[in-house]
Amino acid sequence: KDKELEHLRINIKDLMSKLETKDNELQNILKDFEAMRSDSGYHVDKIKELTSQLKERNEQSKENDKSLTSQQKKLAVTLKHNEELEKEIIILRSKLELGDKTLLEQDKKLNSLHKELNIMQKIKDEAERRRHNCEEEMQRLKQLTLQEHEAARLAMKKVFT
Repeated sequence: KDKELEHLRINIKDLMSKLETKDNELQNILKDFEAMRSDSGYHVDKIKELTSQLKERNEQSKENDKSLTSQQKKLAVTLKHNEELEKEIIILRSKLELGDKTLLEQDKKLNSLHKELNIMQKIKDEAERRRHNCEEEMQRLKQLTLQEHEAARLAMKKVFT
């Protein structure tokens, strides 16, 4: 019973260590998840800002240029800038999509870790229940042994008196 109890204690310590490790992994994933969420928000804001800049420049081009030559020159500059902005928007969108994929993967990993932690908690609870049962059984056997010892002592006393 002592060996079994010691084995259960070792198992409990091992499970607690694994549980702490998984908890640390979970915390790191949550930090990464929050960082990715923050980056996604930044990229969305940047796209909105760039789109707003694009609209503003188009409006400025229409309002400020009266002569056809001046309009053509500014239009060429605006078109070039628009192309640059569109390229930047494409890059930011691809980064955002990559971030979304990463967030989904991390969400799946997070769910998996939650399930694993739940399983480990159930195993820990079962081990604790078994340890408690062993302690109760050992206490019962100890009491029974003491009673038998006392009965034997009384029997020996009767025999010799």
